[in-house]
Amino acid sequence: MNEIASILTGTLLISILSFFSYVVYIWIKYGIHTSISASWYSLEEKQKWLFTAWTWGFALPLTIAAMLVGGGWFAFFGGAFISIVGAAPRNWDGANRFLENLFGLREGEKRVHKFFAYAGVLISQVSLAIEFEAYLANIIFVVLSSILLLSTNKAIWWIEKIAYTSYFIIVAKYAADIIMI
Repeated sequence: MNEIASILTGTLLISILSFFSYVVYIWIKYGIHTSISASWYSLEEKQKWLFTAWTWGFALPLTIAAMLVGGGWFAFFGGAFISIVGAAPRNWDGANRFLENLFGLREGEKRVHKFFAYAGVLISQVSLAIEFEAYLANIIFVVLSSILLLSTNKAIWWIEKIAYTSYFIIVAKYAADIIMI
């Protein structure tokens, strides 16, 4: 196995293990939340670091893998934005006050968090379309997300899993071509 293949294998394993171990832990211990980000509020104070470790543990390795198999700026910013979501959940109030002062925004307590979370998912889907030409993955994501939004109040929880899984599958497909060489 060449060096790039080893890096791809490692980053993909770290990403998928990080993503699903945290999701399963939260699901078993606290149940399904409105979103995975809402799990941060359920964690005991001494466990809150897990949320940051989780976002970095799945987003950064998957971003590295995506960049190695042909992803560009969309892959980079999709992963970067998700990493920002986990970087400082305690500091959203300060960031929100900054935006309120700068732009006069007054509604919603968690706009910074939501901006980076939604933008990260959206940009990752754009990456699938533009950088990987994975249009079927985009169509499946949009259809399933629409159904969930119309049918459950915990749609975001499930949409997050679909977004990650679709991105992971496409990047892993491209990585498999390199790993198998």
